[in-house]
Amino acid sequence: MNPSAIAHATRDSGGAWRDPHDLVEHLSGVGALATGFAERYGPDWARLAGRWHDLGKYRPRFQHYIRQASGFEADAHIKGEVGGKAPPGEQRRHS
Repeated sequence: MNPSAIAHATRDSGGAWRDPHDLVEHLSGVGALATGFAERYGPDWARLAGRWHDLGKYRPRFQHYIRQASGFEADAHIKGEVGGKAPPGEQRRHS
């Protein structure tokens, strides 16, 4: 079975991992919110921007990183600290 892509993984106030936020659900929800916010200015473009804003999270490297860091993968081994940074090698390179 192919697991769903994860958008976010957070801990609750007790430190336990919450259920991961499904990426398709996240992108659709942000698209709907953006549509409402931009009703007067161009809701179609806002919906697309909302749906596309995290498409990079579908990359296998990010999915591997978030599953490993959050423990949502059976053989996950957390190395180091998760500090909100992109996985190594994923940072933008400036020319």
